[in-house]
Amino acid sequence: MAPPLRARALGALRPPGFSSLDRFTPVLYMFNPMRFGAETYQNFSSATDREDLVLAILAAQALTD
Repeated sequence: MAPPLRARALGALRPPGFSSLDRFTPVLYMFNPMRFGAETYQNFSSATDREDLVLAILAAQALTD
């Protein structure tokens, strides 16, 4: 997504980002996919260990719900 459009979308939703990986739930995704995407983006972009996070998700060590 182009940076100006991303800034507008995040500004409209004002997502704080998830406080925990436990908040990444299929229920939130089903009921509010825009918020889920914005929260996920904020969480991932603020993570200091992005590579480890992605590897843990792919290895089913995180987000196992």
